Amino acid sequence: LISEEGANFKLYFEERLTGTQARKLIKYMEDGGFLDSQTDTVVVEAITLNSQLNIFAIISFTFTWLPNGKISWDYSILSAPIYLYPDGYFLLRVVLEGLCVAFLAINTISEVKDLLNSIRQFQLMEYLCSPWNIIDWSHFCVMWLGWYVWLQQILLTNRLPMEPTYPILVSPGSTTQARAFLTDGDHEHKFLKFSANVKQLAVNVSIYSTLTCLGVILFILRLLKVLDFQPKMALITRTLSNTMSDLSHFFMLFTIVWMGYTIAGNLLFGHLYSDFSSISMAATGLIIILISWDPSSSLVQMLHASSEWAYSLYLWTWILLAFYILLNIFLAILVDGYIAVKQESQNKGCAGMINEMGDVLKHEFQKVLRWIVPRYPFVSNEELALKISAKLRQTRSSSVVKIQRVISDFHRITLNNFFEISLDSGERMDSERMQGILKGLSLLQERSFGMEHDADRYLNNALTDIMLRFGSPAVHSDLEIRDEQNKAFLDAAKLDTMKRVAQLHLDTLSKSLLPWTTDCTEVKVLRRILRVVVQKARNLPKMDFGNGVDVFCALFVEGFPGLYQTEILRGSCESDWTWSGNQNFAWDLGPASASATQDAERKLVVMVYDKDQISSDDVIGCITIRLGELQHGMDDWREILRPQSNLFPAQVDKRDGHKPELKLKAELECGSLDDGLISGCDEPAGHPASVSSPPVSSNGDYASSGSLVLCPPNMHARAFLKTP
Repeated sequence: LISEEGANFKLYFEERLTGTQARKLIKYMEDGGFLDSQTDTVVVEAITLNSQLNIFAIISFTFTWLPNGKISWDYSILSAPIYLYPDGYFLLRVVLEGLCVAFLAINTISEVKDLLNSIRQFQLMEYLCSPWNIIDWSHFCVMWLGWYVWLQQILLTNRLPMEPTYPILVSPGSTTQARAFLTDGDHEHKFLKFSANVKQLAVNVSIYSTLTCLGVILFILRLLKVLDFQPKMALITRTLSNTMSDLSHFFMLFTIVWMGYTIAGNLLFGHLYSDFSSISMAATGLIIILISWDPSSSLVQMLHASSEWAYSLYLWTWILLAFYILLNIFLAILVDGYIAVKQESQNKGCAGMINEMGDVLKHEFQKVLRWIVPRYPFVSNEELALKISAKLRQTRSSSVVKIQRVISDFHRITLNNFFEISLDSGERMDSERMQGILKGLSLLQERSFGMEHDADRYLNNALTDIMLRFGSPAVHSDLEIRDEQNKAFLDAAKLDTMKRVAQLHLDTLSKSLLPWTTDCTEVKVLRRILRVVVQKARNLPKMDFGNGVDVFCALFVEGFPGLYQTEILRGSCESDWTWSGNQNFAWDLGPASASATQDAERKLVVMVYDKDQISSDDVIGCITIRLGELQHGMDDWREILRPQSNLFPAQVDKRDGHKPELKLKAELECGSLDDGLISGCDEPAGHPASVSSPPVSSNGDYASSGSLVLCPPNMHARAFLKTP
């Protein structure tokens, strides 16, 4: 049985019928009541074969009787080739298709490796949220699905059952047969099976064509991603990325205007004008008016459907808003973004594609030359990238935590004096005042708590939620404060250097017998450096339903730039976690002066996290240590706490009754950072003057970090201070 044909009543007209016989059969249909006043739909279907092109065609006409007496009709044409690989191109097509499948498999394997690498580095969420990765996987899925459909087409074509003829009617054209449409059951079943296979072939061709079209579009998008490495070739992608925010707001506004005019057009013209008879057709009609409107095809119907003034108001306001205003704003957004991207590439002095191809060829030639001549002075880009990556891995993990998120987490679990709510009256409310208000609410009395600690925990959570929703940091940005300090520090250093150069010049005039030399004066300045080593963790509680805790730490010092992250230790059921080497971090805390005691109340903050693949990382707790406590160093276990406010005791999560702890080694020393200063002279000249003590500014602070080079007045001295 052909299940798809069970609900249909079929009458067959064979190719053996003549025109007269076919008209008689139609007459029999009318007389027999097959076509009468209750007929709703008639479908005329024909299957043809073009023997020259070897293509099947399924032509279908559908006639539908409407309640108003009209008959609507529609048609569809589907085609399917019989021979997918013509004899003259069989080998070429097989080779090309094999190459396409091979390249697709290589690309898919490479992307799978990237996915597994992101899982190993705990960056699965970032990987899944990347639009380019979504485009890549969409392209792979579409291509593999297309190849699957093509394989199904090959198999179905090879086993397609086809008879030379299908004599379905028992006695076609007989005038004595009472049942003119009597069919042979076996031949009818073969024909229906053949018809279903041909239709499936035609549907497969349609699906394959659609998938191929999507594959080409996605390939173009992936090509734009690949070309992003070259600034001048990436103008399109960078323009879209820079204008994405403005474009999203534009499309929101355009959609509101478009939908409003769609509804108005359907109400105004839909009862007489077919192009506005539904919401979807009205929306399409407005876009056609905007892009390529032909008044001669719709003007008369629209004028008859409404009054002339309503038609004019609707049409011209739509053209004014959509075409002259919104469309030009859209173009202006793109043009501004394009100009900004192009200006940026010009300011950076980006080379063109041809020049970069020349540099690549030159680089490869030098690699070969170095392989031939081992002493050839050349370092390849790959070697340089490997060395830099190894150096960076000494201080940073491959999964970098953003400073804003870490500080936000720290503020969230330690609300003391960090957040305040600004009221419309100008009054400010800190967390302590807000907690007093929460205590006075009847909300607390309406809930029954088993223990006082449960009520405290409830108030803590309510306070945290309110301060995060409506509050803002109560202090200025520590980075801004530090920048101002560095600026004043640099100004003092420049002024003091000028004074000393002037003094050297006076000494030279008074001792004119001493010749100038090529020596430069180097000034050593001490700075306070905080060094921290993260060693071990133990008794960490489980934060989710995983097998263990994938722990890592993020460290920063209040008021000083620099956020560091340890390596991620994968979860286990062990009771302690031990980091290997390279978990050493350092901060430059400024000049080692008496005023440094002002920073004694600042804190070293260590945030302890449980890494998650999909959701955001869970905060286990934090450790805060005053810098004043580190004057003599420390090497000890510190308890990991989750303090919520100064009105309630710290909440401590325990593992099997033991407190979670972290072992740290920290020391505050005086010295100079390795990359503190770069200095030099323009030409070989100098003065034998020597300064043994570091320059001191007017407020008692040391003037600079690292070293300063002082040159005689007729020289151009340069000193580059690397400030945080």
